[in-house]
Amino acid sequence: MNKNIFLQASSAYGSLPYPTLSYSFAKNGCGCCACTHVIIEQEKYKNYTPKDVRPYMVKQGFATKGHGTTWNGIKLTLEHYGHTVINHPTMTDLFNTLNNRKSKGLPCRGVILFRKGTRGGTTWTSGGHYVAFVDYKKSGGKHYLYTKDSGGRRNNGWHCYETTMMGLIPQVWSAIPKDAKVAPTTTSQGYTGTFPSVTLRKGDKGTQVKYLQKFLNWYGNYGLAVDGAFGPKTDAAVRKFQKDMKLVVDGIVGIKTRNAMQGVKKKTNVTTTTTKKTTTTTKKPLPKKVKGIDISSWQSNISVANFQKIKNDGIGFVILRVGFTGSSSNAPSLDSVFENNYKNAIAVGLPVGIYYYSLATTAEMAQKEADFVIKQLKGKKITYPVYIDIEDPKRQGKASKSALAAVANTFCKAVKKAGYKPGVYASLSWFTSKIGEITAEHSKWVAQYYTECQYKGKYDMWQYTSSGQVNGISGRVDMNYWYN
Repeated sequence: MNKNIFLQASSAYGSLPYPTLSYSFAKNGCGCCACTHVIIEQEKYKNYTPKDVRPYMVKQGFATKGHGTTWNGIKLTLEHYGHTVINHPTMTDLFNTLNNRKSKGLPCRGVILFRKGTRGGTTWTSGGHYVAFVDYKKSGGKHYLYTKDSGGRRNNGWHCYETTMMGLIPQVWSAIPKDAKVAPTTTSQGYTGTFPSVTLRKGDKGTQVKYLQKFLNWYGNYGLAVDGAFGPKTDAAVRKFQKDMKLVVDGIVGIKTRNAMQGVKKKTNVTTTTTKKTTTTTKKPLPKKVKGIDISSWQSNISVANFQKIKNDGIGFVILRVGFTGSSSNAPSLDSVFENNYKNAIAVGLPVGIYYYSLATTAEMAQKEADFVIKQLKGKKITYPVYIDIEDPKRQGKASKSALAAVANTFCKAVKKAGYKPGVYASLSWFTSKIGEITAEHSKWVAQYYTECQYKGKYDMWQYTSSGQVNGISGRVDMNYWYN
């Protein structure tokens, strides 16, 4: 976590066209500070201050005299600095999103707009005030946000929503960097020691450097002295690791290098065979694969012309979301763009598969979801499997392994009986620790945003990123490999 906290009343960063009273938005503004607090959590912007962000906000008209930062200015500023931003209609929606991100090791950040009021003895503002949050956790059934407050009250640190915020928030945004990747899950071959949690570079000293040296010795048998001194040998080992991970080789242990450490296997990706005369080194051959995408209403209606662009960009198949179970209605609902996107994908000759976002925690619920899916697919040409998507943290996250196994197998059994190839989609961690035994013949689609899929069992498809770029689609899209 970046430790810098900027105060809105400070003149060190220039001045926005706000009122100049010290108790008001003053100088660089709470909106600008809140956005900057989120932006600096990215490695490439870690040294930014409101002075760097302020000119963009002024130029775009987001900072207006007498009115502070516009709501839309928060969203567009964060997007300008490389984030995907969600304007959440409710705090429940926010926490559902953050729980999902937390389970995948993704950043949990954003901006809160507070209205006037006090709760639990905590006052955030006497009028209106933007506050950043840069981390999230859930404990004892309550939700906690780590806030960075640019105001004079300086309400920085962990705050419980139910205790100090409830009823005071008219608007909230979550922001996730477009290049964010799921933190790899440590496997039985993974490192079990403590990872460094701060940026390190040559010349640094201390406990965090010792954590780094212990990891590097485990990874590459470099024989480093675990002395807490980041010297030339530690620097060389870091650079070797970065080269292996296809990262920027600069010797700086930033967020991307630290993320790559978590879950990585020992350096055993090559096999050396020795004879009396020669020594040969061979890499393990990669399986044949087809690149594809999965889409839903988040990508909107896609025209025939754009599906043709998608196909021409090397995409060999598309997995369409047919529907989802509503969190309020508890009933299956059709994805609003499914029919259009099915028709247009088929029109350009793209093979189609299906997924359904499930909330089922019992076999009975899974059967209802399967019946809905089968009804929607009647008369349609489905080439790839029909998957049940099991990942909901609020409901399925609390279910037992046996219950989720029953959900998966019931859905798949019904889909198979209807004449389709059935399958289960889940993250690596859910497949390994939350879902019980799935019938071997059912296809598995594993989500792990990393340089390789580390699932040990048999699987047919790997979702390797949610930040793909494909011609014909505006914005990010999930990317997958189908192994044939």
